[in-house]
Amino acid sequence: MITALILTGLLAHRHEDAWTLKMPYEKGKKVVWTSKIHATADGMDHDATMDLVLTPGDTAPGGRKVNYAWEKLELDGNPVQIPATYDVIMDDTGVVQDKTGTDEDEIRRYASIYSFSYPKDPVKVGDKWKVEVTPKASGAQKITYTFEVKEATKVKDKDVLKITSVETEAGSSGIHNEGTWYVNHDGAIVKFKLDVTNWVVPFAGSQAAVNAVIEGETQSK
Repeated sequence: MITALILTGLLAHRHEDAWTLKMPYEKGKKVVWTSKIHATADGMDHDATMDLVLTPGDTAPGGRKVNYAWEKLELDGNPVQIPATYDVIMDDTGVVQDKTGTDEDEIRRYASIYSFSYPKDPVKVGDKWKVEVTPKASGAQKITYTFEVKEATKVKDKDVLKITSVETEAGSSGIHNEGTWYVNHDGAIVKFKLDVTNWVVPFAGSQAAVNAVIEGETQSK
């Protein structure tokens, strides 16, 4: 009897330690990624701040259409007006899968670094999962994402899981992105940091690869 009670207690404790993280995106409900960016391109350093506004749309083959838009962009302390708005296809776990319509595939590659994969099963510290994306665009390279739960901690008095990720795009000039995500019980990304090499930024007026560190937080509106 005592042994059974101990086992029941251990199993209950394990269950409490596991988090069920559900993707919080709803059609038409904006999620604002407020970001600080330090980037190097063409041998020059730049600092920027911006809001990247994600707006989920209708369902589409492979997931749903999601619109991204740049707002409140400042580059090296100066306001900049760039009409950057674009759609991608995001799967049901939060990973960018493909471009839409006739858009350039660089848009999908640009947006790929903001992919956080919500796990299908409850997770706890030490758990890992992997996602592979094979885009449909001609010549597009496969992207592999790996995620690992590092610890349960707090950000601004909110209970969160600290989850690290590595994004690797195949090819000698593929994107490499090391991410740190702080996700609360509601699935919201409270805080994030991305360390990216060989990134593409199609709206920046240069075809040069960009290395960048991006830090920020998200907020639903």
